[in-house]
Parts: sequence; structure tokens; C-alpha cells
Amino acid sequence: MIAQFSPSQLREAFKKKRDLALIDVREPWEYERYHLEGAEHIPLRTFLKRILERHPNRDEEVVLYCDSGIRSHLAAKLLRALGYRNAYDLAGGLRGFTS
Repeated sequence: MIAQFSPSQLREAFKKKRDLALIDVREPWEYERYHLEGAEHIPLRTFLKRILERHPNRDEEVVLYCDSGIRSHLAAKLLRALGYRNAYDLAGGLRGFTS
């Protein structure tokens, strides 16, 4: 099972200016329309290549999100399989965070 980061945990991390990588895995047009402040954009279709280049530290805390949590769950699962110990899916995705 993939660990999840709740919307309240993410809000608390923002308040405390916690050092974590927040990654939006949606398509470019979705990211351009709206994204969370400070989020890095790595679309799921290019995720494997770009994540290894941009975030080689497998101990880094990484929170992934998309609209509903489906794509970010897949990305978190992939990171865990690659040995990233602190990869999390944002519970409920962007919809859960903004509701």
C-alpha cells in the first residue's frame, strides 16, 4: 500500500516551511490552468526519466498529486519500487486539497 499525505498534513508542512518536493504529475495544460504554489511539474508520461534526473536522493520526502489521486498514486508506487522511502500520494488529489 502506498503511503498518503493528507491535505491537512500538507497545509501544516506549508506553514512550517518543511523541506519536501511537491510534484504535480498532471498534463501541462492542467498545470498551467492551476497548480499548488511551489509545485514542480513532472507529467506522468515523462515521470520516470525526469524524476531520476531532478530528484536523485531516494531519502528525500516527495509528495505527488494530480486531480483525483489516480495518476499520483501510480507515480508514488513507481517511486517506492525505485527505492524512494519517503514518497507519498496526496490523499484525494488536488480536489481533496482544495475542497
